[in-house]
Amino acid sequence: MENYEFENEYLIQSSYLLELQLVNAIEVGDLTLANSLLEEINKKPKAKLSEDELRSIKNSVICSCCLFCRAIIKAGVKDEIAFKLSDIMILEIEKINNKEEVLQFEFKMLERYIKKSREKLVSSYSNVTIKAMQYINKNVKEKLSLDIICKNIFISPPYLSSAFKKETGTTITKYINKIKALESTFYLKHTNLEIGEICYLYNFCNESYYTNVFKSIYDMTPSNYRDFRED
Repeated sequence: MENYEFENEYLIQSSYLLELQLVNAIEVGDLTLANSLLEEINKKPKAKLSEDELRSIKNSVICSCCLFCRAIIKAGVKDEIAFKLSDIMILEIEKINNKEEVLQFEFKMLERYIKKSREKLVSSYSNVTIKAMQYINKNVKEKLSLDIICKNIFISPPYLSSAFKKETGTTITKYINKIKALESTFYLKHTNLEIGEICYLYNFCNESYYTNVFKSIYDMTPSNYRDFRED
């Protein structure tokens, strides 16, 4: 069975999933991936947030600003620094009087937030750990393991395993499972895919393992999470 068999069903509200992936990309300082995700998001129809077209676009980009701010806070940037940057960005948005320039500014704004995220990452993690995080976030639906990651970022497994645990306080496997479980919540909230299908989509070895991983992170099973979110 191929992942694309679920394509039509799991693309429901895909903008939300793209935003979730964008937050992860910002958090690990991956500008190339973040730009690509923002481009995909902007291909989709934007919500009408004002009767005035320019005001509506500005409001939409301000929403992006809030999303980017939340992402760098997740990366460890201090709240006051993140909020101050957001204030500056919003003032810059308000100065623009052309809708195309506003949309272009969104990408410049993204680059500013990525820069802040990278500054925090560089001060907290080695280049090896950052590369591993970026690879995991970019390939979250693929089969991932220490050996696979090391093969693709050209690092020896013992070295990466030791550095990652020392710097993050967790193992590669636990980090992989955390990111996979986080993204899987989209399908639990917004689609009717069976738990086993979601498990397969994220390349967990079996449904029981996925359930145990999910419960260890969210303190409830995927089924409980789905029921809770539907209440």
